[in-house]
Amino acid sequence: MVLEWLGNNLKPQGAEAGQGDERHAELLSLLTTQRDKQQKGSTPLHLAASLNGWPAARRLRTWFPQVWVGSRSATRLLLDANKSTAYQADSEGSYPIHAAAWSGSLDAVKTLLRRCRDCATLRDCKGRTFLHVAAEEECGNVVEYICQAPDLSSILNAQDKDGQTALHGAVRAGNVAVFNCLFRNRQVRLDVANKDGMTPLDLSWNMLAARFGYGFDPINIIRLSLEHAGAPHGGGRPELFRERHWPPKEANVDSKESENYTQATQVMSIVTALIATVTFASAFTLPGGYRGDGVPVLAGSYAFDAFVLADTLAFICSCLATFSLVYAGVPSTDSYMREKYFNASEVLRHSAQRSFMAAFALGLYMVLPPLDRATAVTVCVVVSASLLRENTYAWRYTCMVNTVRTRIGIRRFLARDYAQEMLFHVLVHFGSYILIFGLPAIRKRA
Repeated sequence: MVLEWLGNNLKPQGAEAGQGDERHAELLSLLTTQRDKQQKGSTPLHLAASLNGWPAARRLRTWFPQVWVGSRSATRLLLDANKSTAYQADSEGSYPIHAAAWSGSLDAVKTLLRRCRDCATLRDCKGRTFLHVAAEEECGNVVEYICQAPDLSSILNAQDKDGQTALHGAVRAGNVAVFNCLFRNRQVRLDVANKDGMTPLDLSWNMLAARFGYGFDPINIIRLSLEHAGAPHGGGRPELFRERHWPPKEANVDSKESENYTQATQVMSIVTALIATVTFASAFTLPGGYRGDGVPVLAGSYAFDAFVLADTLAFICSCLATFSLVYAGVPSTDSYMREKYFNASEVLRHSAQRSFMAAFALGLYMVLPPLDRATAVTVCVVVSASLLRENTYAWRYTCMVNTVRTRIGIRRFLARDYAQEMLFHVLVHFGSYILIFGLPAIRKRA
């Protein structure tokens, strides 16, 4: 509205048009280049380009367009008024395109690049391009757009003052989606080292210094992707690299790791003890009750045999997991042994959880069919869906392998490792189901 008012009401007409045009342009330049001291010297274009950075900005723009202007439209109007503001940095050296990338305003980024193509190469005070900012701030839509634009390939491997590329920033942020956008682009180099001599693979290892952690943590997925793709290390002597970048094993580091194990075992032991208590009780209160001679009413059926096996496996695995957690939670035990016991309890706990849920579904399936068979089938479907939701390891590993395949193509070692990992996953994570549903079927056929 302000720009329209300036154009329609302040622009002189007639004989004074020539001199008035200069005053009008001067006033317009003054307004569009004026800095806000409380906003780090931001110009109106900085503020407009970063509008989408506010929470729920897209919904506000959709529901209240008369109140909350869109980042794209505001950026376009200001560029029409004064194109030179796209090259005006704030007090910290950030340009409007950096502000747009930080807030994930893809429409503003496209508008700036369409009007001022060389904005792509602008650097802030840290030597970062807007791709660096988008990768570090986990703005996947902006990173994906850049990776798919052939004319922006010149900034894919650009380094800032610390020698960091956008891939370094994605690894440091630990965002798998942003990392995958860069990783799939074969023009993105995996061997670029920063000023400390760390390649993206070195940086991923550096962020995994502690042994305690989740196997499919995002940074671990990134590390595995880089290793499977053959990403190199920075070179030099590995022991010197460790001394320089990996924290030494001091007393406070060991005590922190010991505290993590102790807290984790306390939480997990509650779950395993609860499963053991419930399965112990259900073993003596079987579904369907007992006859007068003490024989279970439903004994001899396939579902009953499967229920007994599921309940037994859940009880045994939960007890073994609890015993392993006792050893893993003792601070005086060696950290290596604590890690072994903790990992073993994790496998046993997952097996106990699956067997426990299978026993629940089988118990309801035995007592419901005489009344409502459809409800019994629905219960089994719901429990099966929840079990699939719990077992996301295979899906995560498949996505990681597919990402590597996009980068390096189909390789024999990649297919072999994937097949071995999936086979191991099926045997370890679904072995209880094979026993629960397989042994009763074999017994019936025999």
